[in-house]
Amino acid sequence: MECPTCKKQHNNPKFCSRSCAAKFNNVKGQSPKRKPEGFCKDCGIPNSKSRARCRSCHAKWQTERVLTDNVTLEEAVLRYKSHHRSSAYALVRTRARVVMKKSGRYGVCQWCGYDKHTEACHIKGISEFPAQTPLSEINSPDNLMALCPNCHWEHDKLGRRS
Repeated sequence: MECPTCKKQHNNPKFCSRSCAAKFNNVKGQSPKRKPEGFCKDCGIPNSKSRARCRSCHAKWQTERVLTDNVTLEEAVLRYKSHHRSSAYALVRTRARVVMKKSGRYGVCQWCGYDKHTEACHIKGISEFPAQTPLSEINSPDNLMALCPNCHWEHDKLGRRS
């Protein structure tokens, strides 16, 4: 047989060596090695099986799912009703971290001074607000403080410490 890459005569089924097979199979512009096995949820174009959406649809989907500050707590819970209520609360806490980082008060525990890891803590808990409260009020800098995990636990379980 003749090798399709180097034109040498050989006894192997297709190529004379692995390097010739690699040169033949790795030609730029040739079909991809891994063909798409799935389709985008939104537009239906062929897509990798591990991704639910293509890149452009994923970017659009991600901007739509972000909670804005003018959304009420009730709207946040309804938007994520397929998940548990705690999923909506987790998104509220994520927005709280963003507010804390922007305010520059995120790095040091306000009670003990620990500076390795802090969390955004709501002074008045999320569940204590009425459903019609906007997230901007729940996550206002006046309702947030940076606490280390131990002080955060003490605040939540034992009440405000002096």
